[in-house]
Amino acid sequence: ADGSTSTLSLGTSGDVTVDTGNLVIGTADKGISFANAGDVGADETVSSSVLDDYEVGYATATITAGSAGGTVNLYNNHDTISYIKVGNLVTITGEIAVESITDSPSGQIQINMPFTGGDLTEVGDRFVGAIVTRNIPYTADVVSTCARMTTGLSYICIAQTIDNGQETHIGADVLAQYDEITFTITIMVA
Repeated sequence: ADGSTSTLSLGTSGDVTVDTGNLVIGTADKGISFANAGDVGADETVSSSVLDDYEVGYATATITAGSAGGTVNLYNNHDTISYIKVGNLVTITGEIAVESITDSPSGQIQINMPFTGGDLTEVGDRFVGAIVTRNIPYTADVVSTCARMTTGLSYICIAQTIDNGQETHIGADVLAQYDEITFTITIMVA
């Protein structure tokens, strides 16, 4: 016993214990590899089995009305959204509230996100999540709503299905002061 304190130890069973501090990956694009796991999936590769990112954060949400113009302002105490990113999987959640509207926006509601939807295979890059709105009027033929994002986009829209099965998006022209939108969506990023 030389009086030193252990900071990292390797047990006889192969377990690594970090006694103080953090385990820091010092090389870009490296991480914790699960390549030897027994649950090999179709098209799994060594690089797809590496957990190389973990992040918890916040972002300021904004709403735009597509390319139709107009401005939707959010209350500054009701515009922060949060996210958790594990590898390339991101869950984004928040509640936003409309403070004011100028110049009569008419395009679809687009709630800007801190990440862009990844370009995955076939239609695996279409993401939906839960959404709850308060004070926003719907027509009588709407049977369901969801938060929706697709590949290459960095915003979600409010998709609604009407009783004939068609999908439409809610336009910013229905927004008014005090309207609230609460959502959670999980997406994959590139």
